[in-house]
Amino acid sequence: MQKKLISVLVDGVSADTFETYAHRFPNMRRLADSGLRVRRLKSGIPATSVPGRATMLTGVGPEVHGIYGNHIFRGDIFVAPLAADLQAPTLATHANKAGLDVAAIGQALVDPADTSIHVSPWWLRGFVTGHRFSKMVPRETLAACRAIYDAKGRLAAAG
Repeated sequence: MQKKLISVLVDGVSADTFETYAHRFPNMRRLADSGLRVRRLKSGIPATSVPGRATMLTGVGPEVHGIYGNHIFRGDIFVAPLAADLQAPTLATHANKAGLDVAAIGQALVDPADTSIHVSPWWLRGFVTGHRFSKMVPRETLAACRAIYDAKGRLAAAG
């Protein structure tokens, strides 16, 4: 049987919060109970969403992966960081290079080229321009961010 790694990143739910309220997450609790659960995980500095995800995906801190905030400055605008902005390889990159099958569902910092299935996060697919609370994505990357990559058609076959 082939081993699988499923990494579930839930924004705003720390390991200790999950331990305390696992009864409210029955499906995630079942997954955790049948596999490995990380119980002692500290937030990187700064403790914001995108740098934290980048740290979990790369295993290194912002001083190495280069993502220090939920937005980065590109020219004259702050935009949401994308996989190309990372300065360190992700777990998906390593797995892909090892010949493993990688699926990334809802993870913005994983390069679609490292996956056989890639679905961008809802906040990139449902992007609305001009709203001050939206994630700003450059126009040239907007279409790619909304695309679902599934070369073998496995998502469609699964319904």
